[in-house]
Amino acid sequence: MDESRIIIDWKEQGDGSYDIEVTGYRNFKQYFSEVFYSIEKPLSVLSVSDSSISGEVACNSATITLLKHLLNIIGNGVKTKGHIFTEKELNLKFPFVDLIAIERF
Repeated sequence: MDESRIIIDWKEQGDGSYDIEVTGYRNFKQYFSEVFYSIEKPLSVLSVSDSSISGEVACNSATITLLKHLLNIIGNGVKTKGHIFTEKELNLKFPFVDLIAIERF
């Protein structure tokens, strides 16, 4: 079974700018990561209201609103990092990759 996940994090920096990090996972392993610099503030998740998530029309959903806003900010920002993780890098992060040998122990 294939499982994919994208996580978007943003942090305000001391100068009022924002770092927006987009990380992609495949089958629970980190696959890629990109970081963008922006002076625009992303919408807060607290801006989501009950009425914006209770409707049945997808194009009016809170998710669409938040993602469109983030895409606009990322598009106007500056990409500062981009990386695709190799199997070797992932193995260095998780040294116990040979579970059969561990179970035998």
